[in-house]
Amino acid sequence: MVQTHLDPQHTLNQPPKRMPAHMRLIEQDFTAPGITTLQGVRILLVEDSWHVAHALETILENIGMIVAGPAATIAEAEQILRSQCPDVAVIDMNLHGEMAYGLVAYLYERDVPVIIVSGYEVLPCVQETAAAVLTKPIRAESLLTELRRVVASRTISSSA
Repeated sequence: MVQTHLDPQHTLNQPPKRMPAHMRLIEQDFTAPGITTLQGVRILLVEDSWHVAHALETILENIGMIVAGPAATIAEAEQILRSQCPDVAVIDMNLHGEMAYGLVAYLYERDVPVIIVSGYEVLPCVQETAAAVLTKPIRAESLLTELRRVVASRTISSSA
């Protein structure tokens, strides 16, 4: 068991009971008419920060998404992609110093929309292939808005 403490009551193996304010969901009905549901949507989550990855995974699973990952490295993401095909991906661009440009390109070539989350400036060539770019720290409602937009646009284009 990892003994690095988050606070006196929690270790890294036991997440805090309360998420940081910027990661909490706002109280609203996500199944209201006109709001694209994310229930059952398969998502690849690639994030190297354990705390952020766990918070995002919790949020996405709580709204009914099927989360593959989180992967903390490109190699882990590639391993997941060998056996699963996500509908959408959320990717942190800088994974412990390894840039995820190739992973974004790979998913783009396979028509998997990517939402990039990054604390760094993202190169314009990657912005062109991304469905959205969010700057860290991200707010849960911003991510969910972008996910709904991406899923809705894919649903519209596939039914057209």
